[in-house]
Amino acid sequence: MPPENPPDIQQQANGPLPARDQQILLVIMGVIIGVFAVCGIGSASNSLMSITQIGLVKADIVQSLKDEGVPDAELWVERGEGLAKRMVWTQMLMQLLNAVALGWLAIGSLLMKRWSQKILLALGWMWLATTLLAFFSGIGAISLIVDAIQSVSPSMGGSGSVMMIGGVWVAVALGANLIPAVVLVLVYNLRDVRLTVIHRDPVERWTDSVPLPVLSLWTLLLTFSLYLAAISAVMGDVIWLPIGVQGISGILGGVAIAATVGYAAWLVAKLNPIGWWIALVAAICVTFLSVYAIMSLDFWELIAQIELPDELMAKIRGEYTDVVDRLNRSVKKLWLPAVIYGCGLLGALAWLKKFFNEEDEAPGLGLRQD
Repeated sequence: MPPENPPDIQQQANGPLPARDQQILLVIMGVIIGVFAVCGIGSASNSLMSITQIGLVKADIVQSLKDEGVPDAELWVERGEGLAKRMVWTQMLMQLLNAVALGWLAIGSLLMKRWSQKILLALGWMWLATTLLAFFSGIGAISLIVDAIQSVSPSMGGSGSVMMIGGVWVAVALGANLIPAVVLVLVYNLRDVRLTVIHRDPVERWTDSVPLPVLSLWTLLLTFSLYLAAISAVMGDVIWLPIGVQGISGILGGVAIAATVGYAAWLVAKLNPIGWWIALVAAICVTFLSVYAIMSLDFWELIAQIELPDELMAKIRGEYTDVVDRLNRSVKKLWLPAVIYGCGLLGALAWLKKFFNEEDEAPGLGLRQD
């Protein structure tokens, strides 16, 4: 991580402009980030339209099931329609969250606010670190992609060609995540950019007292909290099925966890050690539950939860047994990437512990003294 703003930050704010004023660069970046925010709103609108399209194809699906001799076809299609719509609603909520966050940061960059420069830099570092960690911990998951492709489409050919396809998928996903993160780090870490926002926004901001690595942790916790809250509010009754939790318990549990992590983000921004401890417990729990869910996941049990008619269930077992069995075997391979990713998070938290010194707390407040 780069060094923090120097201690004489207010003196610099009142001094002359840096040798190269980066106002134009900040405006350009603000416009680019704003375009992504608008695109997020457009994606959310498309998701909303797709909900209508789900209803339009309902009659065709019902008729197809009736032709297959499935009893009560309307009932099963309505169940599937409800689940599909909730998945789209979840996707739309996450897209709107992204759009709001990007719009807020875009405005900050356009107005050359010092908080936006530091948050965008912290976001870039967090994005870069989590992407690389996911890549190195998930290299072995390429074999899972290969097995999944071959199980669904055996005609794809030998493992070599499928491995190449899996490698291309991973490369594209890695590049799509690395490029924005690298751009954020390179631009908002420029010395002249930092000096420009300090001078043009001379008012002291809350981000000034937060070390950059801690601010990166804040962005991670806040993002996780908001995403989990959105997913749990709409899909909380089904997303916890792999660990045996469903119904209203899943919804309330997911929202409670999201609120706790959000509270940890607030404490972390204040350098309160309790926030670090909550983050540590959350990382341990997420790692353990991920491994447990992976090892206990059984697609046959998930299919059974839908309570399909006996005729349709018999058809699935007759035609797709090999596919489901192969998926069950393939998913088990994800336990090692999950452990590696979890250990990476725990290692990062252990390194961050030095920023949360209990001896510097103010009694009764949990805030560090300046």
